Amino acid sequence: MSTFKSAIVTVTLIFGSFCAAQSTELRLRRPEKVGMSTEKLADLSRAMQEYVDNQTVAGVSVLVARKGHVVYRENFGVSDLESGRPMQDDTIFRIASMTKFVVSVAAFTLIEDGVLCRHTPLSDFVPEFASPSVIQQTEGSVATDFTVAASSREILIENLLDHTSGLEYRFHNHPVLGQLYADNGIWDGFNTVPQGGATTLGEMVAERLAELPLLFEPGEQFTYSLSHDVLGHVIEVATGMSLADYLNQRLFIPLEMDSTFFFTNNPDQINRMATVYTPDGNGIRALGNDPVELFPNFYADNGFPFMGPQEIYSGGAGLSATLNDFYRLVQMVENGGQIRPKCGWGRVRVLNRRSVHNLLSVRDHDPRMDPFTEQFGWKGYRFNNGAGVHVDPSESGKAASIGQISWNGAFNTMFFMDPEQELIGIMMAQLVPFLGNDMQAQFERLTYEALIDPNER
Repeated sequence: MSTFKSAIVTVTLIFGSFCAAQSTELRLRRPEKVGMSTEKLADLSRAMQEYVDNQTVAGVSVLVARKGHVVYRENFGVSDLESGRPMQDDTIFRIASMTKFVVSVAAFTLIEDGVLCRHTPLSDFVPEFASPSVIQQTEGSVATDFTVAASSREILIENLLDHTSGLEYRFHNHPVLGQLYADNGIWDGFNTVPQGGATTLGEMVAERLAELPLLFEPGEQFTYSLSHDVLGHVIEVATGMSLADYLNQRLFIPLEMDSTFFFTNNPDQINRMATVYTPDGNGIRALGNDPVELFPNFYADNGFPFMGPQEIYSGGAGLSATLNDFYRLVQMVENGGQIRPKCGWGRVRVLNRRSVHNLLSVRDHDPRMDPFTEQFGWKGYRFNNGAGVHVDPSESGKAASIGQISWNGAFNTMFFMDPEQELIGIMMAQLVPFLGNDMQAQFERLTYEALIDPNER
C-alpha cells in the first residue's frame, strides 16, 4: 500500500474512532462561559444526591444546557437497587407523556410538508370519527346514568394537539367514560395491561375509541386525554407507515437518537432500562413485570416496554429513551429546527423556523389546564402541541420566562426549554407515582438560580 493511501486509511480510522467516542459522550462547556454558575450547579448536585440518599428515588439523571452547550450532565444513584447497576448516560427511561411532545414535532413535519393542517377534520383520516356523539347527563341524576346526543362539531387536528377533542383517559375515572374505556380495552399506553384483543393502534382508535361518546363538544374545553394516541394514528394513515417507523425515519435516525423506541426485544436495551419503583412507607420498592393498580384505574409495571402490546404505538405515552437522546430532540427545537451531527460538520434540519415558531407559540384560545394537570405543577401554563406553555409567572410563581415550554411523564421524568434564556433542563428518574415529592420543582428552581447572566426580558 502506498504511503499516501496508508495515511488516508490512518486518518479515516482515527476519525472513525473519534466519532465513535463523540457519539456516546456529550461535550461539556464551562458554565461561566454561557452565563451560569458552577457553584450554583453544585447546589443542584447536592439536592439530587439527597433525593437518592433518602430513598425518594433509586437514581436520577440530569442535564442542563445553555446557548446550545451542555454545562451540566450528572447521574446519581443506581438504575436498579437489587443489582446495584449505576445510573449512567446510556440508561433508558420510560418517558410516558413526554412522548406527546415528540409526536407533536412529528405532526409538525407533516404540517410543514402540507400533508396535515391544524383545521382538517379528524374524519378525513379516520372516517369512523365523522359523526361523534357527546355524553349527556342530567344534573342530580345517578353518576352512571347518561344519554348521548350528536355533536355539532367534528374533532379537528388542532383539537388533538391541544387536548380539546372531548376524549378522556380511563384513569381520570369519569363515572361513564372511565368504565366504557375499561370495558372496551382502551389502553393508556404505558403498561402491560391486556388490551382486550386490540393488536394495532388503528384497531384501538378506529374500531373501539371512535365508537364511544365524547366527554364534551370538540373545542369546548380542555381535558388531558388520549388525543395524542389518536394523533399518532393520523400520522400512520397520512404516511402509510407505522408511527414507530415514521418517528424513526423523520426524527430518531436524523437526530441520532439511537436508544429511543416504543418496544424492544433487544437484550442490550432491556439491560439498560432503569427499574420502575413506587413509594413504600419510608422508602421505595420495585414494581414487577405484572401490572399493579396504584390508584383506581391507573396501572404501572416494570414489564413495559419489553412486554405488552408490541404493535400498539402510543403517541401519548409509549416511548422510552435515554436522557441524551431526548436532549437531541429538544436542542433541535431550541435551535430553530436544526442541530449539528454528533460528529462531523454541517447541520441536520428537521423543521424550518416557521414551523418551530408555530410549534412553540401559544394562542389566545389555547386552553388552560384542568384540575388534574394542575396537580402536576402546571398553574400559569396553557397546553398546546403536547406541552405546557408558560403564560403567567404571577400564577405559577416560577422564574421561567413567558413562553417557556415544559412537560413531564408519569414515571418522574420532565423537561423544560426556555427560548428567551436559551436554557434547557432535563431530569429523568423512574418513580410512580411521584406527586409526593418536590423533585421536579427543585430541579427547575435550582437550574434557574444558577443563571448569573440572564438574557434581558
